[in-house]
Amino acid sequence: LETKAAATDTGAASGTAELSREALEKEKADLDLMYQQLLEEREQIEKLTPEALNFKTKAELNYRITAFNQKTEQYEARSNAFEEKINAYNQRIMSKRPPQSE
Repeated sequence: LETKAAATDTGAASGTAELSREALEKEKADLDLMYQQLLEEREQIEKLTPEALNFKTKAELNYRITAFNQKTEQYEARSNAFEEKINAYNQRIMSKRPPQSE
């Protein structure tokens, strides 16, 4: 359930070339997929009860939890960068609008 796209786009709004509506919609779809994968992985982890696990499986569970936390942090970073891109895109669109006369 690992998403490789998380490592490729961790920067903030990186120029206006990536600020097309289509690129933003694709990135939003990627983020939605990543979020869904995180939810599914969290459910799988929560189903494992630490009391029923032996020492080896507890270590594996701890590893999975640590990896999950790292993926969550990557998602948050991508989500924040996406919000910055949305704000930059909106500002660009607003600056191109002709002034409205009353």
